[in-house]
Amino acid sequence: MIPIIVNNLIKDYAELLYEKLPNTIEGVYLHGSIALNAFDDSSDVDFLTITKRPLLQEEIQTLEKIHQIIAMRYPKPELDGMYLQLNEIGKNTETGSTPFYNGGIMHATGAFNQNPITWWVLKHSGIRIIGPAIDQLKIGVEPEDFIKYVHANMNSYWKNRVRNYRTFDFSAIPDELIEAEIEWAVLGVLRQFYTIKEHEIISKLGAGKYALNHLPKEWNNIIQEAIRIREKSEVSSYQSNEERISDAVNFLSFLIQHCNDLVDANGEVL
Repeated sequence: MIPIIVNNLIKDYAELLYEKLPNTIEGVYLHGSIALNAFDDSSDVDFLTITKRPLLQEEIQTLEKIHQIIAMRYPKPELDGMYLQLNEIGKNTETGSTPFYNGGIMHATGAFNQNPITWWVLKHSGIRIIGPAIDQLKIGVEPEDFIKYVHANMNSYWKNRVRNYRTFDFSAIPDELIEAEIEWAVLGVLRQFYTIKEHEIISKLGAGKYALNHLPKEWNNIIQEAIRIREKSEVSSYQSNEERISDAVNFLSFLIQHCNDLVDANGEVL
């Protein structure tokens, strides 16, 4: 069930595409949290728009104007997505040259969310707004694809970030930013743990609740803290930022190593 605000936003977006870029759009699809039934007031609307051909510079400028109109009408939630051609669907890249919209900015070229997680969610849970049925897109993605992807991401991006946590001075950081980082990191890596264990994709909140029953109880406090922040509950069990930062760093280090113990050097689950 698409929330009314998202339904209205996407309807206006699609109408503007047809009005200002006629004979250009092949399809519009939603993936991400809304496709996983995990959309909340902190979520973006993750979209994929398929174009019939490469876009000209002036057409990308028109897209920028379309997004500005939508952002004025709907300050929240924000659109977040990419513009690809049909033959680019299902291809993984970190160095693409396709237009995308992220963080309120239209980018003329780059790579954005072109990875196995996007393709799996789109293939199995995606929402078609206009265009061919999703099964007609012939998205080629298998569980081993996204397991290898999250395992590599965990051992590059997240391992480096956790290493930086250990030397970073959090004392001058506002509480709300510390909470945002704890929620994002703990639940983000727990999503990857769930993927490695279950060969499936889940929401951040779902991953947190899953972890409470599948990891040692000694980590329950920091997992519940991340869930509390995500659910915007007021009462924390922690008495200080130092304590919860320390627990978060130690937990993330444990979890990355635990996941490495579950996966061999070739990215195959043991």
